[in-house]
Amino acid sequence: MVKAALGQRRKTLLNALSGSGELALSASLLKQVLTTAGIEQKRRAETLSLSEFAGLARVMFKVKL
Repeated sequence: MVKAALGQRRKTLLNALSGSGELALSASLLKQVLTTAGIEQKRRAETLSLSEFAGLARVMFKVKL
């Protein structure tokens, strides 16, 4: 997830994650994941703190199960 988020410079978090084939999550599902994690969709990955990345990973893990 971190690799997908930070792999493309100057992209919003939503666009970077939805463009990643590794995650295989639709844009609409990613919007829900970001909202649940308390992260704005228009933020860039480089602005997230470690705790925000951890929270995002927890929510994504629950969704992928």
